[in-house]
Amino acid sequence: MVLSLQISHSSTHYANFPTRKMFTRSFNSLRKRNNGSDGEGGGSIREQTSHSDWPVRLSGRTSRRSSETPEQKVTRMIRASLETDIYTEVLDLGEQEGRLASRIVHEMLQPATDQASNQSKRFDVETRNKLLVLSWKLDLKHDSIPEDLFLHGVVCKDNESRSSWGISDIFRGEHRENKVALKRLRYHTKLPEAKKKELKQACYEESLLWRTLVHKHILPFLGVSTTAFGQTPCIVLPWMKNGDILHFMDVLKVQGKFEGPELAITVNQWLYEIAQGIEYLHDEGIVHGDLRGINVLIDPDLVACVSNFDLAVIPGTLPLDDTPIQLGPIRWRSPELLECEDLLGASPLTFASDIYSFACIVVELYTGQFPYAELTLDTQVFFKILEGYRPSRPHISENTDMREDLWALVTQCWAQQSSDRPPISDVVKAMESMCPKTHLPETLFLEGVKCLESESIASGAFADIYIGEYEGMKVALKRLKLYKKTEEWKKLRAKRSFFSESLIWSELKHKNILPFLGVDATNFSHNLCMVLPWMEHGSIRDCISELRSSNRFHNGVIRVTTWLSEIADGLAYLHSRQYVHGDLRGANILIDEDLTVRLADFGLAVVAQPTTGSYRSSSNGAIRWLAPELLDPSLFGYETSRPTAPGDVYAYACVCMEVHTCIDPFPGLTDYAVVKRIVEGKRPDRPSADKNELPISDALWDLCRRCWMEKPEDRPLAQTLVDELKFEMERLGGGMKNLESCTI
Repeated sequence: MVLSLQISHSSTHYANFPTRKMFTRSFNSLRKRNNGSDGEGGGSIREQTSHSDWPVRLSGRTSRRSSETPEQKVTRMIRASLETDIYTEVLDLGEQEGRLASRIVHEMLQPATDQASNQSKRFDVETRNKLLVLSWKLDLKHDSIPEDLFLHGVVCKDNESRSSWGISDIFRGEHRENKVALKRLRYHTKLPEAKKKELKQACYEESLLWRTLVHKHILPFLGVSTTAFGQTPCIVLPWMKNGDILHFMDVLKVQGKFEGPELAITVNQWLYEIAQGIEYLHDEGIVHGDLRGINVLIDPDLVACVSNFDLAVIPGTLPLDDTPIQLGPIRWRSPELLECEDLLGASPLTFASDIYSFACIVVELYTGQFPYAELTLDTQVFFKILEGYRPSRPHISENTDMREDLWALVTQCWAQQSSDRPPISDVVKAMESMCPKTHLPETLFLEGVKCLESESIASGAFADIYIGEYEGMKVALKRLKLYKKTEEWKKLRAKRSFFSESLIWSELKHKNILPFLGVDATNFSHNLCMVLPWMEHGSIRDCISELRSSNRFHNGVIRVTTWLSEIADGLAYLHSRQYVHGDLRGANILIDEDLTVRLADFGLAVVAQPTTGSYRSSSNGAIRWLAPELLDPSLFGYETSRPTAPGDVYAYACVCMEVHTCIDPFPGLTDYAVVKRIVEGKRPDRPSADKNELPISDALWDLCRRCWMEKPEDRPLAQTLVDELKFEMERLGGGMKNLESCTI
């Protein structure tokens, strides 16, 4: 790690840096403690702390006074060094005053430590970093490492390292019965004392930096142990059972849980999280310097965390000592770093070199291989990078490339000229647009929702339905179905589906779409639930059964045709908004108190796209309503079984059969037999009055047959359904006045 006191200027304010007011309070505290009054002896300190712009500007000349205390003297020297960027005087202090200087600097920095996790604060990044590096130099020179850096009672449980991490080895340990990871710089008993001292200092350098970093996508720092390996210090970190991101991906692939479209969805999410971690580091004025897959860990919640800061730098700085600068492996190294010949001056690492490495991580995760895997020698890679050669575009599957916008971002990030690469903030925004939503806006959350029943009244594959109350209104609570023993990757997939459904549903406003009221986070512990209006009549088939049982379905053909017209209206609205329902069937069509259709359940809804090149897994609705190309995509020349608008139209015809017969399509057949029949081109039989079914008109039957065409492009559009149902309604218009007898 390379750090120094020469900090590059920035006009931006960042989180986690102490404000000038905080520094003023720190110095007032020092003055009162050491002087006890505002008398002559405390003059210089009072003068220093009386200005609100401390510590960036000097308000006047500071005079030396024979009566000043050692603490006042050292404080004055520190302030002067911060103003001039000349630290020789402070660093040349003797042992006693040097330790005093170290303590004073740490007290000045304490507000930053206390507020490290409070992202609402706005701090001065430049001054904070000057003080940080000064504190590190003083600590290392005078062996005055802060006591709170150390963890006691840490025990190493391994005789041999479990893995290597750059120039370090990783061991498993325990601290207070918790598993921890022990990161020890590579060490041998026969090393010269000077080398041992160098390793010890490097461990402390990395620790002093890492302890200041608090972010959800940065691996937390727990402390330093000086007893787990005898006298050799090691960094103590949380134990990540999933390991690094490449290892975890390999495990999922072996288990068959991570391939094709699912790979793209998950990897894009992790890349977004990695980018957020890098953005935080850059906002802190820190370059990581060694970004690659092995330095990204996956936590128990399947969240990506950036780790390993032994090569981290503050840009434009000089090293703490004469140790040559270390750079990361060549395959992730930018061209300007390969051209760097002077490793004894300021570090060549920059924010732009991190951006280049991020592009290499994208390729690494998509291919599961190191960049330039086709080149066996690093020397070959060296010359290729300098010549402008880059890895080729990865494939998701045999015939599908990485999505166009991600590949465009990659090519920008590894541009030959560092000035042509985007800032990390642009990378974060781009990645956010390419991954599933993992959070919901605050405006969707409701307060005062009550669950009225302890048991669910209905249950599906992914959710349970409960009766609730909101603002005096009866509501349905759709709770995501998660269990303690559910595998984390399944939980992650379910949560993404929940977020996606909530966001899509909240945007839909139409008379034939069930309104989305919001989300509740209070009734089911850690599980969220959607809040929806309660539909007393239930699904469309429930309502038909209710009407029949009460002998109020005399004009059933008219009623069913009206509902089919409303279903077509709702579906056309969805398609006009570029959404696909994906699970259109009777169970997801509800009837409100006015006997009006309300389409519901958008768990499989997606943004409409061409089938090829899509990025969705093969999760689908009930197979009896599925079009043949969704049951066997390869047979029809498609890459995935992503829901499509023609697939919705096919399902609409199945719904027509369902409401005329009140039974599922293909009754009496197993699911496997149904799949075989659909793929072979067979379709449901025409409803018949002889079977106690509602008869279907010739016009409507012809429409259904066109909806069932084998080729998706031969099926009518949803708007065509609307138009033809209007004609059918006009044909039945003579009997519409009799619909009143169908009401409940």
